[in-house]
Amino acid sequence: MITLHQEGHVKSLHKAYIYAMYVHPEYRNKGVGRMLLATAIKRANLLGLKQINLSVVNSNLIAVELYKSCGFVQFGLETDAFMIGEKFYDLSYMTLDLKGAILPSVDPHKSR
Repeated sequence: MITLHQEGHVKSLHKAYIYAMYVHPEYRNKGVGRMLLATAIKRANLLGLKQINLSVVNSNLIAVELYKSCGFVQFGLETDAFMIGEKFYDLSYMTLDLKGAILPSVDPHKSR
């Protein structure tokens, strides 16, 4: 599952935000996440958008590396962004400039 939401303000109509991306554990490490991300990027391009932003829990290294491998770069870090129980989590804010971006290659036989 992936949620791509185009910004609604006139000055931000060129941007979208990925609010949620989830791959069921049974389908992880099978290229499904990369396929979902490639689909969202393709959709953003079809909409004529220039930028996709997202936030990801900094300690979710698999997700961070997936986003980086698809061209996203970190532009900010929020320490102690949220707390679950007694544990704090940092968020990385990442962006993909769609001008000249190349769609991630998707090989269904390759993991990650």
